[in-house]
Amino acid sequence: MKLDDWNTYEVLAVGSKIRTAINGKLCVDLDDPQIAKTGVIGFQLHSGGVFEVRYKDLKLELDPKFELTTVK
Repeated sequence: MKLDDWNTYEVLAVGSKIRTAINGKLCVDLDDPQIAKTGVIGFQLHSGGVFEVRYKDLKLELDPKFELTTVK
């Protein structure tokens, strides 16, 4: 991750499959048939004290292909 700079974080959830990538590097590739298929989206941080997090260029796509766009 890049400190004091923008990072690209991609989350892909289709059915029971989830993939995540940070700055074009695959982090999670999971298939869990028991995972919840509906719910809310939340952004949160769980470490340290006071912390500021900013988001830009946030994109939500419904029914995407199961393909990370930032991983080469």
